[in-house]
Amino acid sequence: MSLTHTLGSSSGVVTPGLGFTWNNYLNCFDPRPGRVNSLAPGKTRVTMMVPSMLVEGGRPEVVLGAPGGTRIVNGVLQTLLNLVDHRMTPLEAVAAPRVDFQGETVQAEQRVPGEVLEALAARGFRVNRRPVSYDSYFSRVQVIQVGRDGAPAGASDPRGDGGIALLA
Repeated sequence: MSLTHTLGSSSGVVTPGLGFTWNNYLNCFDPRPGRVNSLAPGKTRVTMMVPSMLVEGGRPEVVLGAPGGTRIVNGVLQTLLNLVDHRMTPLEAVAAPRVDFQGETVQAEQRVPGEVLEALAARGFRVNRRPVSYDSYFSRVQVIQVGRDGAPAGASDPRGDGGIALLA
């Protein structure tokens, strides 16, 4: 099981007897007309929620998710690529340096190598190297991976205060 609680920015509204606050994610609409996520009557916004499960041979191999607003999709994707393509451990995968690109400027953690950022700039991208090594600007991915032997392993992203619990 994987559970991610992501609220965004609290609206301050609490439904009596339920004990949680509602978000105010109208701020995630684009105020400019004619865009994919533009504010319009009767329209719902694009969501970034991507609780994910990787299944191989009918058995769950990886479950992961993240809080982090519009940066959730990039964090979950980069973590999956790190696990599957780069064969990283769960801890290595969530702790690896991150980039985020949402159409204007590539945001990169301070640990991203300079030659990578220079190559992006040479291709015409504006790049901002953020001053923090484990920057909470990025989503905070939590992951559990089940090995072929059935043994679970997991990791909580060092960028935030999440956690994992494994029961063998």
